[in-house]
Parts: sequence; structure tokens; C-alpha cells
Amino acid sequence: MSNLYNQFCACVAGLLAIAAPAYAQHPVLSQVSSLSAPAPTSPLIAFGEGWTPLVAGGDGAKFARAVGDDPRLGEAPQLVAVARQWGNGRILCTNHPFTDNIASNRRFHINAHAWLRNGRPGFIRWTTSHAEQQALGYFLIDFAPTIGQSWLPVIGPVGTPELSVTGVLYIDDPNSAFSAAERTAILNWVAGGGGLWVNASGYRWGVEHPGLAPETEHPAAKLLAGTGFTPVRATIRSGNDEISSFDILGNAALTGDPVEAMEELVAMHQQYGAPLAALLETDIALRRRFDALHSVLAYSCILGITGDAPLTAAGACVSLYNASLDFYGHVQNYQSVDRLGAALARERLWRTYIDSGYDDAGVRTQLAKLAGWSGARRTLFVERNLLLLDNQRSTSAQAECTLAWLSRMPAERVPLRALTILEYLGGEQPALSLDGKGYKVNVFGVAPGAYSEQPFPIGFSGWRSDLFAQVAAHEITHVLDSAYIEANPERRARRAALLADAGNDPQNFLRNLPQFPSGWFQQNPLEFIASIANQWVAESQICLQLGREKLGFGRRQPMEQALFFADMLSTGNTVPFFRCGTSGVIQSRTATLGRDAQGRITSITDGGVRLDIVYDAQGHVASATQTAQDCDGDGVVDVNEILFLGTGADIDANMRLDGCTSFIDIDQNGVVDAGDLGWLLSRWGLLAKEAPECDLDGDGVIGPGDLATLLSNWGGAA
Repeated sequence: MSNLYNQFCACVAGLLAIAAPAYAQHPVLSQVSSLSAPAPTSPLIAFGEGWTPLVAGGDGAKFARAVGDDPRLGEAPQLVAVARQWGNGRILCTNHPFTDNIASNRRFHINAHAWLRNGRPGFIRWTTSHAEQQALGYFLIDFAPTIGQSWLPVIGPVGTPELSVTGVLYIDDPNSAFSAAERTAILNWVAGGGGLWVNASGYRWGVEHPGLAPETEHPAAKLLAGTGFTPVRATIRSGNDEISSFDILGNAALTGDPVEAMEELVAMHQQYGAPLAALLETDIALRRRFDALHSVLAYSCILGITGDAPLTAAGACVSLYNASLDFYGHVQNYQSVDRLGAALARERLWRTYIDSGYDDAGVRTQLAKLAGWSGARRTLFVERNLLLLDNQRSTSAQAECTLAWLSRMPAERVPLRALTILEYLGGEQPALSLDGKGYKVNVFGVAPGAYSEQPFPIGFSGWRSDLFAQVAAHEITHVLDSAYIEANPERRARRAALLADAGNDPQNFLRNLPQFPSGWFQQNPLEFIASIANQWVAESQICLQLGREKLGFGRRQPMEQALFFADMLSTGNTVPFFRCGTSGVIQSRTATLGRDAQGRITSITDGGVRLDIVYDAQGHVASATQTAQDCDGDGVVDVNEILFLGTGADIDANMRLDGCTSFIDIDQNGVVDAGDLGWLLSRWGLLAKEAPECDLDGDGVIGPGDLATLLSNWGGAA
């Protein structure tokens, strides 16, 4: 970590001395006010100081990791035309042919061909990378009126003989790669004074080549490798679904180079100093530029590309952080209404950094130290790679509540990278999006313990649970559903079968609140699994009890839903159970599972309660038989005293009456024996929160004291 971090910091001084290039009005833009093209279109990125941005625009953008994704990351770069010198020649790249059906497009074509030719004699040669015959009619219709008749298609390979009589070579959105010999011939020809126009659509190519990244695999990216140019797979969004208009010209456009963006941001901070935070709220033009520059950094990280830039996007973030510690330091919140832009930009920078790939525990430890984080917030970031995007306003209780649920979820099943509390960032969806790699969820900014609700059906249980805890569990479980269940065909099919079997009847679901009318889960299937989390975090045992009661009325579906949820949270033959009342404190314990040869759950042992499940020939639950302890011998089983009657104390939430000693029987077989010993030894050295059933002496860790306690009770009946 230290070497990487020091390398980043060492670059700061040199980078601050580099001014962003100021380009004069480019000849290609003479008398050009805008370009127009049918939607959808996709942006370009050009790294390095050699490129001049020509045209950008549109009123929003989708920056997608793969075709079909739709995260919104702001308005930059949206570059659609860019140019540069290459040796003695010139290169122009566009994302669309911008055909001459509109006057400004026609002028762009005339200017572009004149600039590329630069007085060089020869034909305008045209190729699509060996599909010219099929596309010839298209070329004639769209380009011949603009460029006259001095053109010839290149039929077959592009080599020195063809290029020797060529003034301008136009490559129209190639679908197959040029050979190494062709690439060498083309780039050498350009370096010798030729003019090359490459049109490339990352979006179109990505649709036609699923699973391949246009940023590296598009034929245009391969042809121009080393120049800093690449098309990307995103789409540029327009207010008009049919036509996209681009009217950001020359210096106002951005190339998408993260280092250039960082340099301009550093210069902006140096120019305005501390007042910048307030200026962002009053100067709309400044705010748009500031947000666009941050979007460039985010954009590069999302797509995982850095071109030939001297620093990665991660390095740019660290350089910017060090150059403006007072602005980006994550120590205090920006509560004043005239600082919300600063709060959002700070969160965006931190999100961008963790998206850059430098997310190992060592780096996160250093970042947490820089931010001064401690407690649950630090643990979430360092150990779970979860960044709280909250303007530093969430409380320790909120972080602890989130950690209590998330820490019992296997990390690979819940790849949650960011958690937002948007109301702490201004109360609206921000213009500068906080989306990025991995998953992000948003929770309410309510204090744990402030509000509670009843997650179980009225008339079944009066148990109330904290609202913040339920929302956090619910939203995080959406990630489990998307990343773990949806990603696996077998789990996905099982979830679909459960939903179909339950049908439209609200009584066939575990969570059938009055606000859920007939057919609600069929119309909102994404809420099906997440809704169970509301009950599971409130009290997992009540969730099982509800399924058992409904089974007694001939409704098997709720019990099968509870078993599926337990299976999704389980690790081998253990599953986390939770309890959260109105205080907002989530307590957890570990229940043990029995399974049959098919892997189905046949028993669940939770403290002093055991549930045995029997399946019928069709694989449906036929019966669920409960065996519950009455350790105080008052004729009422402990589970009812604890959860339903409120007459039994269970402060540690282990599903045993406080004062009863039967907790020594770890495996719940009725006697303290070798099974308990094996269970304890297999968890030796763990913290109590990881194996609470084995912390027999209450010292917080599984160790010698627990072994001594168990041996002193050896052979006793539970």
C-alpha cells in the first residue's frame, strides 16, 4: 500500500505544473454550430495531450459496463468528434458518419476532408474493413454529394499500393479487424502526411459482439492502439429519442482523459480556493464544468480504461485529494445548504477511487486512516469494502446496524460497494451520480430506535422492529437477490417456482401486509425475496413460526419461502438468525441445519427450538414439527415466553431463557458430549459474534474458557 500511495503522491508536484492544453478554434469547426445524428449514439475517449476535442454534447449519458446496463454517471465526456496530428499526417475520429442531411453536418464534412487532405493529392479512399461491396450504396447516398466524385472504395486489403494514390482514407465503422500488415501500412501512411478519418460506434459493435469490450476489441481501437483513442460501449442519451444533437464545441468539450480532468480540477481548486464550495451552488456554469470533470474520472474507472495516461484514474483521484485536502477530506460533513455541491463531489471522488481497482484491504486501511474513521464505519469500509456515501452524517448506530446485518452475509454473495443516504446529500437524486462498479443501495436517514413497524401479519404477532434496520436489511438483500440468486440458473428457477406457486393470494406469502393487495408480488417480483428480510431481521424464529402456522392451514408456500431464504443465507449447515426490536440494535445468533441427500433442509435448531421438516413425493413441505424446550418447567415452552407472551427474558437473543444452563448443549442433541466438543473446536479462535453458540463463558472469543465450561458439564442432560 505505502509504495503505491507514495508513487501517486510523488506525481502530484509534476502534474500540477502541467496546464491543460488550450486549443484554438479548430478548422474543422469553421461555420459548424452543431452536429446531429439518429439515436442511439455512443461516446469516444481520447487520452493524451495530442488530441483536440471537437464536438460533444447531449443532455445526459448512460455509461454502461456492458450493453444493457443503465447506470447514470453525469454529462461527460459525451465526445463525438476528436482530432490530432500523427507525424506529418492527421487523424479525425467520430462516433457517427454525421451525414449531410443537415446543413451543419454538411459543413463539418467539407471542413473535415479539407483539413485531412491538407493539400495532399489523391483520391478519397473508403473502406469498412473488407465489407465494401455490401455497404457501397450507403456510402454513395450519404457521402458522394459532399465529397464529390474523387473517391474510390478499397476492395480487399489496405496496403501501400492503394494508399500511394490516396489523399484521405475514410474507415467506416469497421466490423472486422485489420491485419497487422494493414495496420502498419495505414499508420505509416498517416505519419508520412496522409489524412485518416475513422468512424467507430462502440454501442453498435457491443450489441453485435456480446461479451467483448469495444474499448479494447473494436477494430478501430486495435487499429489506433497507441494513439490514445478508443470507442466505448455506452450510449449517449438525448432528450429526443430519435435525434441526438451535439453542440459543445472546441475547448468546451472534454476528451475523457482522467489525467486532463484531474489537472483542470486541481487548477480550479487553486484558482478559487476555499470559496469554491459556495461558488458551486451559485455559479451554474462552474458547477456543470466541475461535475463534468468528476464524471470523466468516474467514467474511466467504470469502464476500466486508462489509455496511455501517465497516471491511472486512481492516481488522479489521490493527486486531487492531496491537492485539496480541505475540500475532499472525509472528516466533517457539509451541512449548510450552500455546500451540497461540495459534499456530492467529495463522495464522487471517494466512490471513483474505490472503483479504480485499488480496493485491497491495505489501501482501504490507509484511506480510513486519512479520513479518521473508526468503529463500524471503518469496519464496513476496510473489511467489507463498503463505502458510506452520506456526507459524513450517518451515526455510529446506523453504521453498526448495517454492519450487524451485512457481516453475517457471505461477502461473495453480497458484493455491495456503496450505500447512500441521499437525503444527507441534498434530498434529491443528484446531477452528479454516485453510481459505479458493483452494487449500490440507498437507505433512509432515520435514526435507529426512532421509528418502528410491524413486519408480521396483524393478529399473528405483536412484534415490532426498528424501521432503519428493516430498510437496511431489505435493501442489502436486493443485492443478494441480484448477485447470488439471479446469477445462478438453479437458484433463479427455484425462486421463480416459489413465486409462481404462491400466485396472487396475499395469504400465500410470508409478508402479507394490508398494503400488499392481491397480485402485488407478481407485479413487483423484485420485492419477493427482499420482503422476507424485513421479517428475518426482526426475528428469524417468528418468521419460521409464521410459516409453520400457515402450513397448518394448508398453505405450504410461506414455509417453503422461509426455508429458501434460510438456504440463501446459509453456509454449509449453519445459518444466521437475527433479532431486532424497537431499539434498532440487531443481534444475531447461529442456527444449525440438517440436510438430506438432496441438500434440502430437514431440520433447523435455533437455541432451544428445533423444527423438523418432511417433504412429500413432489418435493413440497408436507409437515414441520416443532420441539421446544421448557427449561424453567412452568409448562410454557420457552419460545412462546420469549417471542409471543413477553414473559420470558432473553437479553442475549440466543433463544434460551436467561438463567437456563442448557446452552451448553451446542448441537442440541439433548446431552453434552463429543458432538458439542467437535463443534466448539471447529470454531476455536473465532469471535463470539461469529459463533455465539460457542461462547460459553461470555468472554467474546471461542477459547480455553469455553472448553473448560463444556468439560465441566460433560455428560449432563440438556
